[in-house]
Parts: sequence; C-alpha cells; structure tokens
Amino acid sequence: MVEAIGRMFLCARCGEPVVLCSRCEHGQRYCGQVCSGAARRDFQRDAGRRYQCGSAGRVKHAERSRRWRSRQREQCAAGSCETHCSGEFSCISFSLPEICSGDKVCKMS
Repeated sequence: MVEAIGRMFLCARCGEPVVLCSRCEHGQRYCGQVCSGAARRDFQRDAGRRYQCGSAGRVKHAERSRRWRSRQREQCAAGSCETHCSGEFSCISFSLPEICSGDKVCKMS
C-alpha cells in the first residue's frame, strides 16, 4: 500500500489538479505564479472598484482628479504644451469642467 505524502487540490483559478508534497504545501490555492499573479491582479482591481464606490473613495478620486486638472492647466498656461509637442504632434485644446465647491452641480463647458 502506497501512503499519500502530499495534498491534491484543484487550482482556484484554472481548475487544474495540483499535487504538492507535504514539505512544499503551505495552504496554496493556485497552481503556480501565473494563476496566483492573475488572481492577485483581479482581487486588487475589484478592491479598488469597491473602494471607489464608497463615499471615501469617491471623495479621494474627485480630489485627485482636481489636482491633475490643475496641473494640466498650469502646464498649458506656462506654454509647455507647444515646447513639449515640438511639431511632431498637435496639441488638443479642450475645455475642462469647472471645479465645484460644496454641493453645486457642475456643467461641462
């Protein structure tokens, strides 16, 4: 009779059977780095979505967007758009939405 000295499980991502010896087994759920890396990326993306759906995430995202738009305005006002493009590309000018304070509703211009 052969004694089992490992653990067999199905990868939680791809469903492939995996056998690990008792020395290497540490509660893994995935067959290898490819599946575990992909699962981690999926989990982090989903966690980010859940965070941004909450009130704290929405507020932080709005603030980050305001800072980015402010930097874009400063950069174009300083004339760096023309020097940055150097004729290879054409800069696209567009109107940015107004920055709101309080509970006002912004309209895109």
